[in-house]
Amino acid sequence: MEERLEGTEKEVLGLKEVMLELKKAVDQMANDMRKVFIGGEMSQYFRWVSDETQGKNE
Repeated sequence: MEERLEGTEKEVLGLKEVMLELKKAVDQMANDMRKVFIGGEMSQYFRWVSDETQGKNE
C-alpha cells in the first residue's frame, strides 16, 4: 500500500511539472500574440479596416 502511495505521489508531482511547463508555454504564446495584435502588423491592419469602414481612406 505504501509503495503504491509513493508511486501515486511521484505521478502527481510529474503531472504538476508538466502543467507548469504548459502554463509557461501558454503564457509565452499569449505574450507573442499580444505583440502581434497590439504592437505589430495586425494593429495596423485593424486600423486600416476601421478607416475603410468609416470612409477615411477614400
